[in-house]
Amino acid sequence: MGRYFFGIIAVVLLAAAPAGALTIGVGSLTLGDDNSPDADNANDAHTSAVQELESGGTVLDTVGVNESARVRYLANAWSDATFGNNTVNLTHAYEVAFTVTADAGTVYDLAIDTAFSGLVQRVDDSYLGYGAASVSSVSIFMDQNSTGAALVPSLETSGASLAYDYDDSAEVISDTGSTTLVGLSGTTQLTFSIEFTSTLNSDSDEVGFVLGLSEAYGPASFVTTSEYGVELATGRDIAEDGHFLGVEATVTEVNPIPEPSTALLLALGLLGLRMGTPAGRSSKA
Repeated sequence: MGRYFFGIIAVVLLAAAPAGALTIGVGSLTLGDDNSPDADNANDAHTSAVQELESGGTVLDTVGVNESARVRYLANAWSDATFGNNTVNLTHAYEVAFTVTADAGTVYDLAIDTAFSGLVQRVDDSYLGYGAASVSSVSIFMDQNSTGAALVPSLETSGASLAYDYDDSAEVISDTGSTTLVGLSGTTQLTFSIEFTSTLNSDSDEVGFVLGLSEAYGPASFVTTSEYGVELATGRDIAEDGHFLGVEATVTEVNPIPEPSTALLLALGLLGLRMGTPAGRSSKA
């Protein structure tokens, strides 16, 4: 049986080769260079932040299994002129990179989704005052494997606006988008740049933009309604507001490829079988 030794080792090691895997994760998450810095003064206060909601993970390369990663951008901004007119123009921007890696032979699809949920609101806190607010649509650029950033229209989300008026009013932002990349393999890196703007114009009445943060930066003297809940006309849920971006990887095909060392052992085993047989026959001759 010695002549079959190499072949047995190779077959056993091939059967014991480790299962492949697919991993997805958040590579980086930062506020964009154009994002308006926090401010806090008598007429306006605003702040913003980014948050990782799902960090991703690793799954075996079995058809149908999936793993996801998800982030969101948050902001809160207010304008409240004590007398006369005060306008605040803000840029909201953030960047995020997702990385997906899979063993050789694993094919996967990536589902990308986005959601924009928040509120613009005018508060009648001056008898003669009025105000207006607007939030632009969101622009999303995606760079796949450093091939160049391109606008992704299917992921863009719309904004909201309030006209000048003299009473309490609010308009909800609620929009979603999605796209899919199919038949991917190896390592895929997706880098997103997201940007939108908001304008808050107060003429004594208070105007606000609420997007997942309970209050604007610091205690602004004339900003009084920057909390979620009963002080907002619609009673928002802070966990549901923000600009969300998520990526989900799903294994669609598995074609195991032996590791080089295993393939080499298998070849040596077959060679051992071939070398053993002629030797046996010559001894009988």
